[in-house]
Amino acid sequence: ETGAVARFAVFKRDEGVAGRVRGVLVEQLRAGDFSVNTVARRLAMSVTTLRRRLGEEDTSHREILDEVRRELAQSYLGDASLAISEVAFLLGFSHVTGSSTVSWYCSVSSATRL
Repeated sequence: ETGAVARFAVFKRDEGVAGRVRGVLVEQLRAGDFSVNTVARRLAMSVTTLRRRLGEEDTSHREILDEVRRELAQSYLGDASLAISEVAFLLGFSHVTGSSTVSWYCSVSSATRL
């Protein structure tokens, strides 16, 4: 898991607020507390200010979260020792069964693990 986060750090090229949000989200995913409120608090700004600044960079908390999850999923799924349920947990999903979102993020598992 540390290797995936380290590899993701290379991906994190953005400067500005979006890049800082990515960093917080990578750290917070496993903890399960990656809400916009948590990210704003970690960056010492209000939710309103965070949303405004991300809007100025043409992005949002949700877009960055989805991007972070996709990138980490690709990296985690490259590790055959991780079960899909572990990947889902590391991506911040608490309920694996029946979750179409988890299925979407993990649908590349067979292609990635060939």
